[in-house]
Amino acid sequence: KLKTKLDKNIEIQNIYFSYQNGKWYISGCYKKEFPDKFQNLEVLGLDWGIKNFMTTSKGEIINYPKSVLREYQRIGKLQKVRDKKQLNSKNYNKMQEKVRLAYERMENIKRNFVEQKTTELCKNYDIAIEDLINQKIKIKYKSWRRILIISPLYLFEDKLKWKCKKFGSNFYKVKPHNTSKTCSNCGSIKENLTLNERIYHCKECGFIIDRDINDAINIIRKAKDKLHLLLGLKKILLDIDKAIKIVRETEEESEVVPNLMIGFGIDEIQAEYVAEIKLRHLNKEYILKQKGENS
Repeated sequence: KLKTKLDKNIEIQNIYFSYQNGKWYISGCYKKEFPDKFQNLEVLGLDWGIKNFMTTSKGEIINYPKSVLREYQRIGKLQKVRDKKQLNSKNYNKMQEKVRLAYERMENIKRNFVEQKTTELCKNYDIAIEDLINQKIKIKYKSWRRILIISPLYLFEDKLKWKCKKFGSNFYKVKPHNTSKTCSNCGSIKENLTLNERIYHCKECGFIIDRDINDAINIIRKAKDKLHLLLGLKKILLDIDKAIKIVRETEEESEVVPNLMIGFGIDEIQAEYVAEIKLRHLNKEYILKQKGENS
């Protein structure tokens, strides 16, 4: 049974067999061209949380299906019954098979949800998300560990990135620094914000908003700011030698930014960003890498 319908003329490469949960699978890869021109869709911010899996900048709550939790709880009960049986006995092996099937069912439910939800989001929006993959998330409570098992972030994020390329929408990852503490209305930072505060109340402007929605809106703003800088880098990419020449031939340091603005038609923020790049980084490989991380 093919998971994806393929054209008869497509050549499948790197074919390999794998054995998982009592079943054999055959896998392979093939070349697929993604759209070169990306659409300019509305940017949707996604904030990962403990109470809810995802909260969007529009206020929508995204959670894995409740059937995942039920299956997880069922697995725990089956394992307790299995552990009371004699190891490697017939009854033990029967219960082990039930545990295996329950795990398989739980993973299939999660995979189906991720496929459907990411398709819905990436078809209609440009996606902005916090870069939490390399962040150390402190697991304080046992319930948090359970949430990470039931609602894995990495699976959802990988699909978002791939489907953005597939459907021609943009995918942005931003640093999570102060996204929760910053007021999305006036930009002030609330340093003493605790995790228990689910409603964000700004002392500066009096703005009141759900904490997770506030976070998602700030993620959008960070993504747009980063995109603005990358558009400046894109113009530099057209003529790197010209940028180096402008920097070298400018006599006063204070004139570097204005000269870059005039030479490339970029604004002050973009010019400041380019001017701060080390000379050894002012090459096509570095600039393309910066662009690639946010496409």
